[in-house]
Order: sequence, then C-alpha cells, then structure tokens
Amino acid sequence: MKQAIATLCLSLVVWGCQDEEKCERARMATANEWEKVRNEAGRFKFQGVAGYEEMNAALKTNHLETFTVMEQQAQLVFESFAFKKISWTTGTRARDRVVKEFNGYFDKDKYVGFKGLLDSAQKRFSEAEAACR
Repeated sequence: MKQAIATLCLSLVVWGCQDEEKCERARMATANEWEKVRNEAGRFKFQGVAGYEEMNAALKTNHLETFTVMEQQAQLVFESFAFKKISWTTGTRARDRVVKEFNGYFDKDKYVGFKGLLDSAQKRFSEAEAACR
C-alpha cells in the first residue's frame, strides 16, 4: 500500500514538472515572438515598404503613429511574458491593441511579412494560454 501511494505521489510530481516545463517553453516562445514584432514595428516606423517614399506628409505621420503604437504595445506583450509570472491582463490588452492598430492601418496589404509575424506571435500567445493558464 505504501509503495502504491509513493508511486502515485511521484507520478503527480513528475506530471506537475512536465506542465511547468511546457508552460515555461510556451512563455519563452511567446516572449521571443513578440520581441520580433516589436523589432519589426520599430524598423518600419521610419521607413516602409515599396511606396513609402511617395506618401504625403499626412500619410507618413499616420504611418509613424501606427507603427510607434504597435512597437510600444508589442513591448508590453514581450514584457508580460519575459518573466516567470505572466502578466495576462497587460499582455492581452497590449496584444489586442497591436492587432487593432494593424487591422486599421491604411496600407496593411503591403506588410504581408509583418502580418505573418503578427499571426505567429498571436498563435504563440494562444499556446501559452493553453499551457499556462
């Protein structure tokens, strides 16, 4: 009987560790992906893809504002996952803001690579939710 109880306890400890490891991997993958989103938004902030140079001043200002907000909010998502204690509320709000800004951007169709990166980051976010929440 004692051996059965010991085996059960050991199984629960091992299972708990595997869950912690899965969460840790998902957390780090999410932080890494959102760091890439932040970096790309920062890179595009003062430059764009084809056609950027032809934009008038108002469109360039809109572009700068949109990518600045996305960069700042992606930084918040990154920071929400950069540490063991995940800040779900902050991360979720910031993620939603990045998505909203990108979806409302007037020239988003030209940023296919950025959209792919954003989609990947959102997928990682969902995987972290499944593993850690």
